[in-house]
Amino acid sequence: MTDCKPVSKLMAPSSRLKEACKEERHALKEQNINYQQEIVKISYLQVATRGGKLPNIQTSSDTDYASCKDTRKSITGYRTMVGNSFINRKSKKQTTISTSSCEANYKAQFEGGKDLVWTEILLQDLQISVDYPLTLNGDNQGSIALAKNPQLHEQTKIFDTIFHWIQEMMMKKKINNTYIWTQQIPADGLTKALP
Repeated sequence: MTDCKPVSKLMAPSSRLKEACKEERHALKEQNINYQQEIVKISYLQVATRGGKLPNIQTSSDTDYASCKDTRKSITGYRTMVGNSFINRKSKKQTTISTSSCEANYKAQFEGGKDLVWTEILLQDLQISVDYPLTLNGDNQGSIALAKNPQLHEQTKIFDTIFHWIQEMMMKKKINNTYIWTQQIPADGLTKALP
């Protein structure tokens, strides 16, 4: 996209379309081009990239610590955006009990980070470049500090090693983990009961 020459219209106003002859249809069929898919890609690019800018992918994750009264499991929620477009969201009870709010939020970062990388792969499949590092927002400073510091601490030895995947993504500079206020975190509503 860096070498493209943008135009205001996709076709010249005086263009006239005609039905392809048999040989042209056969040649196009051999190229195996799905034109409907290509039009969807172009439409997406026009909306999501806002005039050639690369889409900013960001996920916000949050946890309602030990909120299940029966099991004391936490609720994880995350929301993924590409530019100003809402892509995905999820809210679910964590599969294991967390021993602290830091651990619960670290698990939420893991789930949100997986969705962030999945969205990146989807855009790459659509041949859309993205800005790095991807942004993962959270409101728990302890879990963000843990993700930024790859050393295992005494208090975190109990964490399952699978959740340390987020550290690996940060060391590769693929994901940047940032703090935002609880009142500003979009995923907060996914972890609480509706009034």
